[in-house]
Amino acid sequence: VVDIVVSLYGCVLQEGVDYLVSSTETPDEYKIELRGIGEYEGRQLSTIRLYDYPLENGLYTIRLKNAPKKEMLCIAGNLQQDDVNIQMGNNVSSNVRVFEFRKMGDGYYSIRNIHTDRYVTASGKDEGANVKQVQWGGLAQQM
Repeated sequence: VVDIVVSLYGCVLQEGVDYLVSSTETPDEYKIELRGIGEYEGRQLSTIRLYDYPLENGLYTIRLKNAPKKEMLCIAGNLQQDDVNIQMGNNVSSNVRVFEFRKMGDGYYSIRNIHTDRYVTASGKDEGANVKQVQWGGLAQQM
């Protein structure tokens, strides 16, 4: 719920008398539209972004800045089945080390390995949980 105070030249206007409010909400933003009525006319649209995504949807390789030999995130043994660990590996030119990031809303991403068509998933919700790949299941640990 958002409380809105609308004023013009220091005079507070009344909703339903001087203006109408409409709003829409998505997982990522809240849009508010004010429309003047009665003695007032005009329209004002404002968008409030709830989350800022640092990455666009796309394909990425993941490197640790200070990793030896520029190691990259990869799938253990390049295996394509479920429950295979995700680990650091040698920097080789291969789609085994390419991950697709897709915005899921609420500031979360799904991360899919291009080679295996499996998703990065935590084994649990506790700190230090193992990270592995599995087929998409829409689990909280996959976002």
